[in-house]
Amino acid sequence: MQTELYAGLAQVTSASLSPDRRVAAVGRGDGAIQLLEIDSGTILDTYRGHADAVTAVAFAPGGTRFVSGSRDKTVRLWDVKSPEKSLKTWNDHQGTVGGMAISSDGKMMVSGCSAGAIKFWDLRHPGKSLASINWHRSTIRTLAFSPDNKILASGGEDKSVKLWDSASRRQLGSFLFDDAIRLVAFSPDGNNLAVVTDNGTLRLLRAMSLTEAEDEYRSFYSGGGK
Repeated sequence: MQTELYAGLAQVTSASLSPDRRVAAVGRGDGAIQLLEIDSGTILDTYRGHADAVTAVAFAPGGTRFVSGSRDKTVRLWDVKSPEKSLKTWNDHQGTVGGMAISSDGKMMVSGCSAGAIKFWDLRHPGKSLASINWHRSTIRTLAFSPDNKILASGGEDKSVKLWDSASRRQLGSFLFDDAIRLVAFSPDGNNLAVVTDNGTLRLLRAMSLTEAEDEYRSFYSGGGK
C-alpha cells in the first residue's frame, strides 16, 4: 500500500529517517527543512537557514540532532528541538554539498561536494575540521560508514566508488563502474557494500573485495609498498 504523507513533493530535494523510523527530516528546494511524523504525516517543525535547496540530510544516532547540506555550499548542524537556529554552520565547501553521513557512534560527520572534496568533521567539538581529501574528479553524491566505522565509502559522478580508512583518511581501494554512482550502503554486518548506479543497476562488493583493499593498504604503508 502506498500512502502520500507529504504535500508538495516537487519541492522535496532530500530526506533522512530518524534512527527510530518515527520521523523524517525532509529537505526542500526553497532551503527549508521540515520534520515530518511518519505515522500521521504531521509536520512537526520547520528549520530555516539555508539560502538554497537542501541537497542532503542525515540524522545523528539518538535522533536528537541532524545535519543538512545545501546548494548554498554550507553544512548545518541542528537540534530537533531548536528549529529557529542551527547549532553550527560550516562554510568550507567550494561546491554544492552532496553526500553526507554520520558515524554510528555519533563522533564524526563527513560531507562531500560538487568540487570532489570530502570533509571530515568532529561532532564532539562542532566547528573542528579533522581533514579534507579530494580524490574524486567530480560531484560526490553518496557517503556511507561501515557498521564499525572503520571504512568510509564514497561514490560520485566520476563513476567511481572509493574506500577510505576513516581514521587515517588514507584511500584503501577504488572501483570503477559504467555509470555515475547514485548510492552506496553497507550491509548491517559490514560484509557487503551495495552500489547503485544511474543506469538502474545494483551491484554488491563482497567482503573479500573490502578486506583485500584494506589488506593491500596495510601492507603498502607498513613497508611493502616502499
